[in-house]
Amino acid sequence: MTFPQRLKQILKKRKITQRELAHRLGVSEGGVANWMSGTMPSIARLIQICRVLDVSSDYLLGTDEHGCIEHYEHGALGWTTNIPENLSEELREEYRQGIRFFEAVVQDGLRESELTGPNGRFEGQSIAGLERSFRTTVFANALKLTRVGRNHLLEDDLLKLYSPQLKQALVVELPKGRRSSRSCTSSHVFNVEFLSHCAATEVFPALEEGAIGIGPGYTLYRCAELIPPSQHQYKGITWASTMEVNNHQQEAASVSSNLAVKLLASRNPNTRAFYLPYLDTERRNLHRDDLDAYQAQAAATVEELRLARAILITVGGVSAAGVKNSLASPRRRTFSPKFLYSLHEQLRLEDNATAFSGEVLGHLLDNNAQSIGSASFQSTQERKVYAPALSLLRNVIDRNSGYVWVIATGDHKKVATEMVVRSGRANALVIDEDIAEFLIEAKRVR
Repeated sequence: MTFPQRLKQILKKRKITQRELAHRLGVSEGGVANWMSGTMPSIARLIQICRVLDVSSDYLLGTDEHGCIEHYEHGALGWTTNIPENLSEELREEYRQGIRFFEAVVQDGLRESELTGPNGRFEGQSIAGLERSFRTTVFANALKLTRVGRNHLLEDDLLKLYSPQLKQALVVELPKGRRSSRSCTSSHVFNVEFLSHCAATEVFPALEEGAIGIGPGYTLYRCAELIPPSQHQYKGITWASTMEVNNHQQEAASVSSNLAVKLLASRNPNTRAFYLPYLDTERRNLHRDDLDAYQAQAAATVEELRLARAILITVGGVSAAGVKNSLASPRRRTFSPKFLYSLHEQLRLEDNATAFSGEVLGHLLDNNAQSIGSASFQSTQERKVYAPALSLLRNVIDRNSGYVWVIATGDHKKVATEMVVRSGRANALVIDEDIAEFLIEAKRVR
């Protein structure tokens, strides 16, 4: 496109008339009309135009084929969209669909029937497919959050009710649709983005030099992707993996703890990654030298975690079916610790084998959401596997400046989060409004 064509397009998108542009720039309407006819403005005037229209000069002049950035706001939420022009129409349409889906749920508050049902906005499509389009869109930065709101009233209530064990609480405000409701079908995929953005902009920049434990999980991996890379801000930090699961599905889903710490180190040059051995089923019979190398690698990571200034984890989801309040019993879910025990035996680390596993707490909660401690262990194996992990969290919190952050969103995380806070295994939270209200009600009931 030519300069006049791009200028007309930007004015249309910004909903700015030629007369309004002339007024903002302090020029005559005839001058703007000349630009529309093909006359090029001076360099100084071009800079003014770019500032008023919030667009790059490269784009207006046609030297950059990227699309212009659009800014949007809805309540306390802000985001931008930017679909490059030099893409295939198929890919551009996928990004557009991800954006439309986000707007339909977050801004318009549409329910599943209004999204994919008869006469729905995306009739004939599946929610899963729409969610995949949205994730592709955010991965490409075609849609990018710029601001999320926080509910400071709920934060204050949490700190008062759970004092002194709770030191910090960030409660992310969930967008309300046209019905002033926070419970939108399929909103979880968006809530993860809101929490990840909050943690990336509020928690990570406050981390101090030293070892930082990072748990597995999609939300924490998104945090690693969203923090702005820097060679100075995180200088002197070592990122330490809290757990590595011998599970190809988790590895493929990019939610492993090892991948998160490696990503953080690669994006922040003056930091280091300490990660844990990954043993797949084809490498059961390792050579002694391999075992020694794996043992040394794990031991180094464990040592970093013992000195950690902060640990960021999530909690295992517990079914909320039948849960009326925090005293009710959720549906029991079973989880076998055999893969951890096997890793323990393979590495021959005895007491140190699972000391790194902060995220094990979530799996323990999957087993029994009603208690955390020795009574929760259902076998000698579980005690051997889980007890060091719980001790690790307690040791970090016992330090004056130590923080164990739990980052969680969704109904299935309510019971688990409440148990972690009540037991004193975590002293800092990044949670959504629904979980915050659940924690407050649970405290008052008890």
